[in-house]
Amino acid sequence: MYITPIKYNPLPYPLSHSSSLLLNAHCHLFNCPSLDKLLEDDNRIYISNALDENELNHHLLIKKSNFFISTGQHPLYPKDTIKDSLLIKLLDDNKIYAVGEIGFDKRNKNLQSQISTFLNQVDIANQYEKPVIIHCVGHYYELFNLLKKNFKKVLIILHAFNSSIEVINMLNEFNIVFSIHNKILKMKKARYILHEIISNHRFVFETDTGIKNEHDITLTISNIADFMGVEPEKLLNGGRTQT
Repeated sequence: MYITPIKYNPLPYPLSHSSSLLLNAHCHLFNCPSLDKLLEDDNRIYISNALDENELNHHLLIKKSNFFISTGQHPLYPKDTIKDSLLIKLLDDNKIYAVGEIGFDKRNKNLQSQISTFLNQVDIANQYEKPVIIHCVGHYYELFNLLKKNFKKVLIILHAFNSSIEVINMLNEFNIVFSIHNKILKMKKARYILHEIISNHRFVFETDTGIKNEHDITLTISNIADFMGVEPEKLLNGGRTQT
């Protein structure tokens, strides 16, 4: 995937667009039935999210050079707590690659609690110079204001982005990478939104929860390429698409 120069903590490996080296920037590989097979291919790189301590403990047992862990307090599952103290210990021990997925979800009505948790955990990531994987369903303007005021330099991977061109332009002032998932194809203006993301050359792909818990990132890339009317290799090389 194509990544513009960033201040610190680049995504795993020196990534360039190549069909032979592919990053799945956000996935949930806990209980993935084909996990061993996935990790056999060193040219496929995974940032897998652990939602709670049980999933985290499972992740920590995996010792593969192409497997990276992210964890943090998901805004929709406040009972599955990844406490700040645990996060700090994991970072002290260099056990995780990124903090997240953290952020905001309009289905959780307690916005103030989400803001407090978000600020605490982004601050921790910032202190350790770690990337942040952000989950945002609604509340993009709250996200913008909090980042602008507090964390303009943190590397952000914005998971499964599905908002507007206006939001893209608003967030582009930050050190941000837009993570593309198949669900963006359901949006009314998907072609224009994808064109804006791809033409800015700051994007990665993801499978999230996968299809029946399968995580073939090439399917996501092929679906997006087909929708945009380009060859997958051109998409991976950051080529501009036709509107």
